[in-house]
Amino acid sequence: MSRNDRIDYEGAWHHVMNRGRTRQAIVRNDDDRRRFVRLVALLPARFGLEVHAYCLMDNHYHALVRSCDARLSQAMAYLDGVYTQTFNRLHGTDGALFRGRFTSRLIEDEAYLVHVAAYIHANPVEAGLVTSCVDFAWSSHPSYALIRPTPSWLSVDVITGYFSSPEAFTGWADRLPVSTAQGTPQPNRAAEPVRPSDSPKEQPRPRTSGHSVTGSNAGHVDTLIDVAALLGTEPAELTSGGPGKRNVERMIAAMVLRERYGRSNRQIAEILAYKSTQAASQAIQRLHIAMENDAGLTGRVNSALEAHRH
Repeated sequence: MSRNDRIDYEGAWHHVMNRGRTRQAIVRNDDDRRRFVRLVALLPARFGLEVHAYCLMDNHYHALVRSCDARLSQAMAYLDGVYTQTFNRLHGTDGALFRGRFTSRLIEDEAYLVHVAAYIHANPVEAGLVTSCVDFAWSSHPSYALIRPTPSWLSVDVITGYFSSPEAFTGWADRLPVSTAQGTPQPNRAAEPVRPSDSPKEQPRPRTSGHSVTGSNAGHVDTLIDVAALLGTEPAELTSGGPGKRNVERMIAAMVLRERYGRSNRQIAEILAYKSTQAASQAIQRLHIAMENDAGLTGRVNSALEAHRH
């Protein structure tokens, strides 16, 4: 069976990862870890691959990269291949170290970009290795938190531009439930948190220096934060499906976006991570029906609509 062509182009953003064959360890000691990171450091100069985040676990790794020269496959083949050869030579082993060619997911919107960066750094917290991302030495997070100098090959400005402070990013990454997205996070999944809400008015727009995310919708993330603040909840609550309060809040947000922000069904679907414009429209219809038999819900919706007028 032939392999699928990997989507890559100049300026494309990717979440890349690979894990050990049969989940075996890909590092045995800190010397291995240092060798791996030194190889990652070579990728920008050799292949035009910007490295924006990375995390090296015992049996797998993650990285957030931007493929400036559309040479992602060459870069990752170099990383995995050279590291495997060195590992086998030093440890007296042979054969494949990784389970196969690397996995990559194309990133085409701002919310997913920020989520991936936090997700990558949250892995050691989820694994119980540390209690905070800042305490894990083998990721880029200590540089983000300003407790370790940022090497010249690591790009941090794009992601930090979404947050009011290094502590804000650390706090959000520490709280991120990695287990809700086993393996790798999926683009536009309902369970994905979006840009965090702490001090939203102080948060600058991303300092991308022309490195924009293809397909992103300017203002959508800010609008989501505004609606979440209006409803007294977190942005992640408004992009999550499922029963109960979380689902109702999302429907109310959809109505607020239509009635007071003048957003189309397509825009509502994008902002609230609905699967389709039809799903967004149906959510509002269901809310109207529910309001007919629930005075309390009607009051909540009316309060939200009235509050936004002011």
